[in-house]
Amino acid sequence: MTDRARDIANNVPGVLKARRQWVCWRYEDRGDGGKRCKRPIDSASGRAADPSDPGTWGSFDDAMRAWRGDSSLDGVGFVFTADDPFCGIDLDDCLDGDHLDLWARRLVDCLLSYTEVSPSGRGVKVFVEGSKPGDRCRTRVENGEIEMYDSHRFFTVTGRRLSGSPLNVEARGDVVHDIYVEVFGDDAVTSPAPPTPNSPTRPAAPLTDDEIIDVALGRRTANAEKFRRLWAGEWDYASNSRSESDASIVFTLAYYTKDPDQLDRLYRRSGLFRDKWDEPRGDSTYGRDLIAKALSRVTKQYKPRKTRRRAAPRRADVGADDSRPTVVIDTDEYRVVEQTVVALRADPGVFQRGGVLVRIIRTQFPEDQIKRQDGSPVINLLPPANLRERITRWARFVKINRDGEQQPAHPTGWLVSAIDARGEWSGIPYLSGVSDAPVLRPDGTVFQTRGYDEQTGVMYEPSSKVEFPSVHPEATVDDAQAAIESLLEVVHDFPFKSDEHRAAWLASVLTPLARYAFRGPSPLFLLDANIAGAGKGLLGHTIGRIVLGREMPTGGYAHDPEEMRKKITAIAIAGDRMVMLDNIDGAFGNDALDRALTTTRWKDRILGRSEEIDLPLTPSWYATGNNVQVAADTARRIIHVRLDAMQERPEERTGFLHPDLVEWIDANRPRLLCDALTVLSAYLRCGRPDQSLTPYGSFEGWSDVVRQAIVWAGMPDPCLTRAKLAETSDTTADTLEQLLSAWKSYDPSNEGVVVSALLRRLYPGAAGDLFSNDEDSAAMRAALESMVGCPPHRAPTPRQVGNKLRLYRRRVMDGAYIDIDPSAGRKHGAVWRLHRA
Repeated sequence: MTDRARDIANNVPGVLKARRQWVCWRYEDRGDGGKRCKRPIDSASGRAADPSDPGTWGSFDDAMRAWRGDSSLDGVGFVFTADDPFCGIDLDDCLDGDHLDLWARRLVDCLLSYTEVSPSGRGVKVFVEGSKPGDRCRTRVENGEIEMYDSHRFFTVTGRRLSGSPLNVEARGDVVHDIYVEVFGDDAVTSPAPPTPNSPTRPAAPLTDDEIIDVALGRRTANAEKFRRLWAGEWDYASNSRSESDASIVFTLAYYTKDPDQLDRLYRRSGLFRDKWDEPRGDSTYGRDLIAKALSRVTKQYKPRKTRRRAAPRRADVGADDSRPTVVIDTDEYRVVEQTVVALRADPGVFQRGGVLVRIIRTQFPEDQIKRQDGSPVINLLPPANLRERITRWARFVKINRDGEQQPAHPTGWLVSAIDARGEWSGIPYLSGVSDAPVLRPDGTVFQTRGYDEQTGVMYEPSSKVEFPSVHPEATVDDAQAAIESLLEVVHDFPFKSDEHRAAWLASVLTPLARYAFRGPSPLFLLDANIAGAGKGLLGHTIGRIVLGREMPTGGYAHDPEEMRKKITAIAIAGDRMVMLDNIDGAFGNDALDRALTTTRWKDRILGRSEEIDLPLTPSWYATGNNVQVAADTARRIIHVRLDAMQERPEERTGFLHPDLVEWIDANRPRLLCDALTVLSAYLRCGRPDQSLTPYGSFEGWSDVVRQAIVWAGMPDPCLTRAKLAETSDTTADTLEQLLSAWKSYDPSNEGVVVSALLRRLYPGAAGDLFSNDEDSAAMRAALESMVGCPPHRAPTPRQVGNKLRLYRRRVMDGAYIDIDPSAGRKHGAVWRLHRA
């Protein structure tokens, strides 16, 4: 399956694929030398299809099959009909790479429905539920073009979902109406706007001041955000001067009222009001002149959708035609917050995790330095603006006016802030993680129904419509052995150093699937090779393809513990299930990584926010490299998967069992995933038979499930690979021996060393200090870099060096040790000296 076909199969919403309204298409020349047209093709006959004739359409599968089988076809498309609820909005000439023009971005954000990139890559198409309220279809917008259709037309479908757009086709009838009015004009409307329960009551003109403000602030048109920002007083938003902002807001208000006195009152209530408004201008004022100009130029008049004015409902009447609970906003803040939280429980997309509210989105976040395939499920902190939007979906807010009547109201800023800062929310489900694969429970049962699993706190949300076979509830050890034999077909052609390393690869596949069946951390799997081209990168892909159905999230290893800490925090927030640290260069291991590998909680401050998070940290860790040198503290946290290719050019090998291994795994993923779950489920359901293995400190939970299951099914112990790794690792003893040897030569008279002064002399860049490049200084630099684990010739920080020296303090090596001299002054820091034991 090609990447294009895979995008369409995985990303196009099911409500569209379920319709028998699909065609193929191909590019054809118009004959006039102009832009090529896209001709719809009947998938059954191969002849031209007619968007008005259902006899020329077919199913989604029919169209995909015909496209893959006919090289003359360029893709598939969806036909809009009068009988379906869908409408398509095509925004052309608005996309440059990943940058969406401002006018198009505003429309996409208003529609908030499934959006994909067009075949040309220069436009986007939005699919919504809604109806076009008039006959006009196309018009120019700024430097681009907008087209809107709901029948007798087909859209090409690419499956290239616009990053950040929703996964589903959403009901947006009221937004479609507003956008149509904005771009085509009121006179183009031939049908009324659809009713919406969230729309404020719009009585017949004239509107009161409050009604105008509610309507103007509540609209969801492309220019509504500009009005809201100006109303709040942000005069420099999309304007070059305060006078230009004054004109913009008055001209907008003139659309709702032609009463100059009302316009004056409204402007004075905005955040833009200033003394200049009443500045004399002859017989008039600055404000009156601006109002007169607006009334002379703004000829259109807002037309309320309802012609009969309804009296404001009293408290008993509010919500009579609305199933949402009503929350009265007043000074009883605890009640207001509590009632809103209760209403928010109905939102299936809101969770709590580590004292913060979160949501699940499928997108890519390059800013956190972790590369994820687009469409990967990621846990995302719930922004306050999105929280505000969500609570208005699940609750109706009102205020009591002077007459004791209730009037619709917006949720206040203090309400949103109070909910966001609660730290715990009764009734909001706790999210342990998101899984693309069925979820293994501690008792060996497998949760395999799309949705939230209350036992584990995991949201099972597969990225495609793939159906996984059910794991047999009475699987035996024979079934587990057969499943392992099936799994090992994946790595038939990889040159593992030994059977123990092949068993370690199997453990790397089972670990993320068993993550919610054991407590405690899991070790890192180091995919190591003796030479480039041995296949370690492809070996890593096999793991991600089986477990996730795609490449696992990847990030570079940071030698600097502070940079590594930031990466780990991003991983904890996103809730990544698997993380690959790719192409390790230099010494591997530092304090931050060591801490992450032996914990299941991670505390840190969120960038841009003041509070500290305390989140689950339960990814399965992987790393790749050639002949990686591992620090001793890190080596005990690692399971080694070693490839040993004894050819000069292993990348030129041929004769593989599966030449396109990734494609073969994709085609067989349901079976392979079921095999992996069978091994684990069978072991757990058989009562976890003890295999009398040596303990594995810090990783007892992982060892009791994954390691024991592998040995129980007849494979070697994957932990046996650790012994050889420890022998070749950069041990603590070697590091200390190198440091003491360099220290003796650098400070032969034993005057003592202050860390900050030592680093200034060893590394260039400090004002007034000379860079020493003699043999003794070079040896000392190499010893410090090896001790800290930073890249060669990069200066470690005084804190890093000081922490490591304290770790080696008073440890005897060859009759010598280092220690702090308590009698020396500490004006510039502690003085370290070399002592004889």
